[in-house]
Amino acid sequence: MRCLSPAEASAIFGPSGFTVMSDDGYRSALALEPKLASRQVRVAAEQPEDFGRVAAFVRAVNRWLPSHRPRLLWVDHWDTGQFGGFETAMVSAAWRGLGEQRSLVEAPGLYLGGQDWDEQDQTQVTAAQAESLGLLVGVVAMMMITGSDGWLISEGGVDRVEFWEGNFFFHSGDAGQIARANEIVDEFRCVRWKS
Repeated sequence: MRCLSPAEASAIFGPSGFTVMSDDGYRSALALEPKLASRQVRVAAEQPEDFGRVAAFVRAVNRWLPSHRPRLLWVDHWDTGQFGGFETAMVSAAWRGLGEQRSLVEAPGLYLGGQDWDEQDQTQVTAAQAESLGLLVGVVAMMMITGSDGWLISEGGVDRVEFWEGNFFFHSGDAGQIARANEIVDEFRCVRWKS
């Protein structure tokens, strides 16, 4: 586990078609090359109404991406106005716990090494796996609580999950992946966006 700057994230995920575009210091957006993005279908919904199921929901969203591949959780920006900044204090503490000295603005990405993300048997999950998944779940839940924006992607792929103002979007050009996204939306009784 380590934190990534825009340049570091672009170096690792650029070959798959991702770039980090900064604007005015407020947002550091992760974008997929438009030709690749245009081939994708989007499944859009609100976060689960039962917030007690958010951890299970985030784990399911993570399993939607290919297992055994590194992950990047990219935070475009934190929406701190409504909550007074407690969320950035918590996430900053997590980053410092990883040994990161840079600010969340300088290193907004959380890079998690490849592991068996599909494994759900607690007797088979190692402490390191549980720690990685726990950090991922915690940061995504904080993004959802605050209505912050970000992305979850896997190395070597173009499928992506977008978090935006408390909503989420699965993006994929694969019919099987879209079917799986719809199953997650139904399982967690998420209100779908009308398109």
